[in-house]
Amino acid sequence: MKPASAASVPLAVVGCDFRVASTRLRARAVLDDEGAGRLAGALLGSSHADGFAEIATCNRVEWIASGGDPQWTASLLSAEMRAAIGPEGAGVVPYQFTGIDAARHVLRVAIGRESLVTGERQISGQLFKALERARERGTSSRLINGLGTSAGRLVRRALRANLLGGTGHGVHGLAVDYLKAHLPDIASARVAVVGLGAIGRRVEEALRFARPGRIVLANRTVAGGDAGRVRPLRDLPALLEEVDAAILCTSAPSPVLRAADLAVRRSGAPLRIVDIGVPPQVDREGLPESVHVVGIDQLVGWNGRRADGTSDGEEEAADLVEGALREFLSFCGADALLSLFETVRQRHAELVGVALPRIVEARLAELPSDVRDGVREDLAALLVEHTNELLRTLRETSRFLAGGDR
Repeated sequence: MKPASAASVPLAVVGCDFRVASTRLRARAVLDDEGAGRLAGALLGSSHADGFAEIATCNRVEWIASGGDPQWTASLLSAEMRAAIGPEGAGVVPYQFTGIDAARHVLRVAIGRESLVTGERQISGQLFKALERARERGTSSRLINGLGTSAGRLVRRALRANLLGGTGHGVHGLAVDYLKAHLPDIASARVAVVGLGAIGRRVEEALRFARPGRIVLANRTVAGGDAGRVRPLRDLPALLEEVDAAILCTSAPSPVLRAADLAVRRSGAPLRIVDIGVPPQVDREGLPESVHVVGIDQLVGWNGRRADGTSDGEEEAADLVEGALREFLSFCGADALLSLFETVRQRHAELVGVALPRIVEARLAELPSDVRDGVREDLAALLVEHTNELLRTLRETSRFLAGGDR
């Protein structure tokens, strides 16, 4: 099969990840349900796009769109993202991918090759949830759904090849690793986990493998089964007085920890806080000198400094991505042929049922009606033979493309 061109894969991806913008600036581009619906509505109301999905994680904010003019769509979405980030992020330039490059990027994201922690396992679930939200909202498309199917197969292959990390492999695991490296003795340390959503539960799990002296849990809401084990968020100031470190991973839209909350800290002992919330959960202004806060942006630098320079399976991952990309391109080609197939059928019906009788009546009016009927039937038979041959060729080509390049 010939390599598809960008025009034959009408897909665009625009985004900012941890390499492009700070956590605080990326958070401004995160769309709530209303914002996502509004942007999708405007985009799909044009003639340039027919599908939209958005993904927002600790590492990235990306907008995915499908449609007939990916270059135009990418430019529009880039301008929208820069406007959402605002003047403070004037130097931020969202990356843009179109066509094959856009599909390849999404596939690499799906198996954690573009993550802060290479091989992050959780990103695949976050991507699939984003695609599911788009379907539920009615803004997905056949192309985006097809890309999701290819990504799902790729993830299964990557798991079999051990290219996706375990439960501690991700930003939550990185936060725990940071504390292990910076606390004098993790075995005697008291560590709080603040926020028990999906990320918080993973932090707790990774922390238990690290075996600190004590784990304290806090959450905005405390379910009946957690009573006695989880403390309410309103106890945060007192809770931080009791611990040596804390990992904050709530999803609150504004900081849950400010300088005033630490005024009760009597011991003056160092307190290490790792803030992996998006947007950031700690207002750092006026914090006591004994309180040391690192966020995702600082974890990026620390993780880079501790990297050992190994490829971490990059070559094998690249091969799997290219295989999934070929499958997706086959889907695109087969899908395009199916649309052409339906167009040929509709055109044939118009020619035989409308155009041909009108031409015969207009051009051969002087002939007897039985002769005109005979001419019309003969021409219709020729058209049927020609159309059937064309449809047969399209079916064979579609089956070949759907089966891949053999």
